Amino acid sequence: MKHLFATIISVCIASWCFAQGDFKFEATEHDFGQILEGELAKHTFKFENIGNAPIVISAVRASCGCTTPDWPKEPVMPGETANIQVVFNSKHRPGNFYKSITITSNAKSPSMVLKIRGFVIREETDKVDPEKSPELNLVDKEYNFGKVEVGERVTHKFTYENTGKGDLKIKSLYSDCRCVAYRNSKLILKPGEKAELEVIYNPKKVNDRPEKVYVITNIPKKSSDYLLLKGQVVKSIVPKSVVQENMVGFN
Repeated sequence: MKHLFATIISVCIASWCFAQGDFKFEATEHDFGQILEGELAKHTFKFENIGNAPIVISAVRASCGCTTPDWPKEPVMPGETANIQVVFNSKHRPGNFYKSITITSNAKSPSMVLKIRGFVIREETDKVDPEKSPELNLVDKEYNFGKVEVGERVTHKFTYENTGKGDLKIKSLYSDCRCVAYRNSKLILKPGEKAELEVIYNPKKVNDRPEKVYVITNIPKKSSDYLLLKGQVVKSIVPKSVVQENMVGFN
């Protein structure tokens, strides 16, 4: 009987020790697309506690003072759902924006990151009549570079066309890695025209995940479309021994 009692106590203690809340978000990233300068862009990240203990969020911090988060101050019980609301103030912040929001809690993953992005339209001339709006059609949307060295510059030309009723202008590209530039064969694309967008990829760190590159245009109130860059980013394709061998006697 004593042995059985000790076993039960041990199991209870073990269960208590390993009880943890666990986040399950519907999505951890949100793209606002294009918004007008001065607009307060709001988004709600919804989550469920799929763990076996309450989640207590101790802090939610944004990477910029222009972004204000709001989160539940009471424990979120197992099986319950809750929201984290994020408000981005676009005043005096024209152009691309990319912000991260870090959640600190007692959950299984004690630190989690949410992300928001978009493009703030600055000038009156950027506003387009919805009745005469251009439309972006990316004829090809992805490309695989194969193996690429960190710091190497590789390029690929993507074809796109304007299937709308107004002039199309590509304003910018952006990606999480901030390692992409571009050259455009035409600054303004008339309805029905095609052009080439040359993307210059210069990765800064080892990575084997696809890189999303968001295409920002003058299309009113449309979420950004994106290109997908695939490949494996490595430190060096050529082994160090081969490099050293080729350098023997080189002065």
